[in-house]
Parts: sequence; C-alpha cells; structure tokens
Amino acid sequence: MINSNKTNAAVHAAVAQFDALTGLRALAALGVLFCHFSEIDPVHNVYFNWGFLDPLLIHGAVGVDVFFVLSGFILTYVYRGKFSSQLKAADFIDFMKYRFARLYPVHIVTTLAMLGVFLVGRRLGTLPQHTQAFTPLSAIANLTMTHAWFPPYVAAMNGPAWSISAEWFAYLLFPVTYFALKKTGAIWPWLVIAIAAVLSFNLQDPNQLTQIALDFPVGMAAFEIYSKLNKDTGRWGSLIPISLILVSAYLLSATDPMPLDKIHIGGHLRTGIVLATILLLISLTSNKDALGRLLSTRLAVYAGEISYSVYMCHWAVWTVLHKGLPHFHAFRETPHTVLMASATLLTILCSMFCYHFIELPGRALIRNLDLKGRGRCAIAAMPAESRIASNSSGD
Repeated sequence: MINSNKTNAAVHAAVAQFDALTGLRALAALGVLFCHFSEIDPVHNVYFNWGFLDPLLIHGAVGVDVFFVLSGFILTYVYRGKFSSQLKAADFIDFMKYRFARLYPVHIVTTLAMLGVFLVGRRLGTLPQHTQAFTPLSAIANLTMTHAWFPPYVAAMNGPAWSISAEWFAYLLFPVTYFALKKTGAIWPWLVIAIAAVLSFNLQDPNQLTQIALDFPVGMAAFEIYSKLNKDTGRWGSLIPISLILVSAYLLSATDPMPLDKIHIGGHLRTGIVLATILLLISLTSNKDALGRLLSTRLAVYAGEISYSVYMCHWAVWTVLHKGLPHFHAFRETPHTVLMASATLLTILCSMFCYHFIELPGRALIRNLDLKGRGRCAIAAMPAESRIASNSSGD
C-alpha cells in the first residue's frame, strides 16, 4: 500500500517548488496573444506599433518555444522514474492517457468553435488565410491532433493548435527518447543543448515538428542539469536570463537575415530565447528568487492554470472581432487599441469558462478511465502526477 501522508507531503512540496513555472506559462501565453492581436493587416505586413515594447511583444510568438522547453522540463521531472531504466507498456499507456487528457478537451472544443466561425465567415464572404485547414482531410488530422505532421496538405483549424499537434508528436516519442538518452551517460544534456543551439541558430524558418524537436529535448536536458545542481541561484538569479531575453529581443533579432515580415522569428532570436529559458527555469525553482516569488502568487498561478485555455481561445475571439466586426457598418472604424483591449478581456472571460467547465471536467473524465482494469493502489499515485504535470501544457 502507498503511504498517503508521505505522498501528500511530496505533492505539496513539489507543487510549491514549481508554482513559479505555472506563473511563467501565463507570461508565455500573453506573449503569443499580444503578438497575434498586433495584426492589423498581416498580408501587407501591417502591425500595431507598441513603441519601445515593440521588439518584445511583436515577437511574442517565441512564447511557444518557452512552452516547448517547459514541457520537456516538467515531464522529465514527473516521469524520469518511470522511463529512465525501463520501458513498460502499462507506463506508456498511463503517460499517453494523461497527456491526451491534458490536450484534447480544449483542443476539440476550440477546433469546433473555429469550424463554426469559418462557416459563418464564408457566408459573409470572408475566408481564412489558410483555407487548407478546412478540408475533409484536414478535419481528420485536426480530430487526431496530427495536423502539424503533414504540411502543407493540412493545417490547424484553430491557428495556435499547430503546437498542440507538435506536442502530441513529442509526447509519443518522449518515453523512448528519454530512455535512450539516459543510456548515453552523463554528458547527454550538454550535447543536446549544444546541438540544438547550433541547429536553431542556423535555421531561420524551421517547420513545426523541427521546432519542437529542437526545443523539447532542451527542456529535458535542462531538468537533468537542474537535478544535479547543489547551488541555489539566490534572490536575483533570474536577472541573468531576463537580461538575455532582452538582449535577444532587442539585439539578436536584428542580426537575423532579412525577415519575411515584422513578426518573423529568426534563428538568432529563437536560440537566445531558448538558452535564456533554460536559465530561467532553473532560477525560478528557487524559493528565494524574487521573480519566482512574484510568479508564485495566487493570481499568477491562477493565470498560469488558465493559460492553456487562453492560448487556445484567443485565436477564435480575435478572428470574430478583427475579421467579423468590419462587416457591420457601426464597427468598421473601431480603433485597433479598442479591438485589442476588447479581445483581451473577452479572451480572459472565455478562458475562465473554458478552464472550469471544459478543461478540468474533461481532463478528470479521461484520466479516471481505467484502461487496464487496475486496482486502487496504482490509482492512488495519480494526484501528484496530475497536479505537477499540469505545468507542461503544449500550448
């Protein structure tokens, strides 16, 4: 039998240690949100000007890289005991069930919502930028979360959901990948980071699976390094990665070859952000870190918990407001700042509803499915896994 007192103590300690990483998810999601909300006319490369914050917010899509690295970091923490020395079918089934439960309820609801938006938009004479997302073949791919696997034949109905498909791809490979890397010895984390940095620096426009293939193993390596560190980074440890993020946004992006458009993310910028994220994750896990303490507040943690819903809902909200309102004469001259503010507020409200009435119930329903007819003791360990691994959304 499992000692429930020891299990609960371990859960509470781990949750407290990683609350700041939940808060970090909120910042990453907001970065993606404001990047998309900056679009005035992306076809003609017209975006909202944020002034001195422009280099940060216009490249907010690198929040997806943060999500990918964070996923690798957290999943390695949660599952390293299961997949470091052996591969069991039962463990793999449990792992995939939990990952499916994390992704699918919100994905399917937001995908159907975007299908409805598409059908209404078509009647109004407005077609999406990527029409291949709304073909029968693409519908099957979206339903199975494989829409990022076969470009350019299919695409995500809900734009940001390409990363969910990429996460699903990474989840399928994670157990075998981690098991194989552990067999190569203690040097593997440094080799993974070095190889990923070199490749990322020289790839100006990686495809969707290449992007997660570079970022996700870096997160795995970052946790391995973190687990072997004995030195606390102190109160101001996060200042170094924050400084690196600013340098990446304001200087490294300028060294990339001529971008295709204003929000293009080049290899130099992506490499700087990913390396900064490694240091940031390690710093934020310190109970002393000032930024970590801020991101561990109740409000920040709640924002992080709904961040997956924010990430998945914001595209539908923005499409309705940005593309739909101009069809009504009274709203044709609405200032872009008003559109962004309205979309942000509506996204937050929709995300709170989605989190409480779709994400949590859907996740619990799927996770409670007994796929192998096991007994009570095996299920008793699930709450720890559930709570901590909720930090690892693909978002």
